[in-house]
Order: sequence, then structure tokens, then C-alpha cells
Amino acid sequence: MVRRRVVIAIRPTDGAADLGLVEQEVDRAAGRLHLNLSIISASVLDPALLETLAPQLVLAFPAATTLTDAHLIDPALGQPRRVPDIAAYQVVSVLVHDLRFTVDSAKPSALAGAIAHEGILSDALGNYTTTIRSHELDITYTGPLLSDNLVESVRAGIARRAGIQPTGVTISPRTTTGLGVDLATEPTPAPGPVSVARPSQ
Repeated sequence: MVRRRVVIAIRPTDGAADLGLVEQEVDRAAGRLHLNLSIISASVLDPALLETLAPQLVLAFPAATTLTDAHLIDPALGQPRRVPDIAAYQVVSVLVHDLRFTVDSAKPSALAGAIAHEGILSDALGNYTTTIRSHELDITYTGPLLSDNLVESVRAGIARRAGIQPTGVTISPRTTTGLGVDLATEPTPAPGPVSVARPSQ
């Protein structure tokens, strides 16, 4: 349930008027390549990269995206794909937890609302997605690695709102294709050099 995802970490220029506009421009550039980006927590980045780059925006590419694919939208690769108001950026592969919590429920919509109202998942996970099915609720999360205790805490919180035992909440990979990552064999990551993009004229 640990996967690799490609992300782009962005530090806007000091004079950038609106971080949302920078995100829209990057999304627009990715859209031309039929790639959908999503905001992800900066804590997925290596601490050394966080310190040197100090990104204000981190966007994740779809699961199957490679580093080569991601570099196709680099702001420095020519005027057609250049994004204004970016002082520096880095495209890197990071480790994320890719989780799906599934629970049976006679009223999945009401359960999703109760979970959202209580805030048990937003506090523990930050961003997550709910998918309501017939008599079933899926809660999916892709983000920074979580401890086993936190995963079990989320499971227990869902179960409590559903009125069942925690074992009634199934945990599985969010992405069913590709290979997971064995953390025991992972080397300590070393950040690459920071690439600097000049604002468009």
C-alpha cells in the first residue's frame, strides 16, 4: 500500500499575485498532455528538498506517470509550456501511502456525512476522497506515509461511526495496478539539484 508517485514542487516568484493562478496554469499545461494533477501535502518531500526549495505548492501526477512524462510540463522547457510566476521547481518521485478503506453500510451517504462532520479523517489524513456505492462507502487517501497506529486509528474511527467493529472496515491499496514498495529495501533518498525557471516575458 506504499507506492511511488511523481510530484512537482513549486516555489512561486516573490511577486506572484495568487498561488491559485499558478496552480491553474500548471493544471492547464498538464491538461494539454491529458494529465490530471492533484494537490498533495509538501511533507511527502525529502526534508532536504523542503529546506532548499521551500515550495508553496506540490502537485501529484496520476499513478502511471513517469519522471520523463512529468518533465514534459516543466516550466523551463520552452515558451509554449512555460508557466509564469515560478521562481523554482523540482520534479521528483516520492513515496506515498495509497489506501482504500471500505465499509458496508445501509446508508453510505449518511455515513460519509457523519464522518465528515466529526472530522476524524480530516484531522488524521488531511485530504481524502469518499465514493458512495450501493450499500458501501469507499474512503481513499494518497499522501504522506502514515504510521500503523494512525492507519488503525482511522479504521477504528470509521468503524465507530458505522456502528461496527474495526475488523469490518477493509483496508486495501487504492491503486490496483503496479507494484507496491517494500520500505525495508528502500535506500535513503537524496534530493537532486533544484531547477530554476525564468518567468515568461
